[in-house]
Amino acid sequence: MVNFLATGNLVSPTGLDLQQAAGFTIVAEKLNWYRYISHFRCVHRGAFFAELKTTTVRKLLPESWGFICPVHTPDGSPCGLLNHLSHSCRIITNPIKAAHLPTILGSLGMTQAFAPSVDGSKSLCVQLDGKVVGWATPSLAKHLATTLRILKTEGRENVPLDLEIGFVPVSQGGQYPGLYLFTSRARMMRPARYLPNGRDDSIGSFEQVYMDIAIKPEEIDPTITTHLELAPTNFLSILANLTPFSDFNQVSMSSQDMHVSDSWKVTS
Repeated sequence: MVNFLATGNLVSPTGLDLQQAAGFTIVAEKLNWYRYISHFRCVHRGAFFAELKTTTVRKLLPESWGFICPVHTPDGSPCGLLNHLSHSCRIITNPIKAAHLPTILGSLGMTQAFAPSVDGSKSLCVQLDGKVVGWATPSLAKHLATTLRILKTEGRENVPLDLEIGFVPVSQGGQYPGLYLFTSRARMMRPARYLPNGRDDSIGSFEQVYMDIAIKPEEIDPTITTHLELAPTNFLSILANLTPFSDFNQVSMSSQDMHVSDSWKVTS
């Protein structure tokens, strides 16, 4: 383990069925503050993908908006593979108490998981961290998602703010519909303003795909818009947000550390 942390190389007779055996750790260079802080905000897709000719893995997908910075990525072979978190993105590291959530859902009309009256062809599955907790009709599932969001943004019923409420509506050829709730760790969450009550909400990458989030107030459409960005630059990383304010020698040093590439050609 000491050798693994010091070198980043995984010494194993079996290889543990991993795609790579090297490059798991890096030395945090303290060349300056920019380089140092970036080490703790970066996400690497994997050294294995740097050898591939395809650029599919380097693309910035829609669900990455607001979580992964679209411009803070190096030039050259790691372009699009070594990304950085946006400055407002948080990684959930503490366990969240969610044992009482099925009871709240039941009081709102959710049918219990093993009720004999459940019609699977007309009901959507309600899951909490991958465990089936009940069933609901499409209209009721949407109502449950909205009610849970109001409860968590207003701090009522002990519903945690970092609860991710992924409501997948019924569609033709889309994802399997249902209400998927997540409270596990190692999830990316970011803040946004919930328009129905004006409170700050915490949203995840899974639920964001099914939301309509306005960047500026003038873009709000009352019929479909549910959230508003707290700031138009929230999708940029820490260094990308500091770029207009750097002066004197910081300009050259920041450009060396940041390696802002013309990544829109690669990721868009």
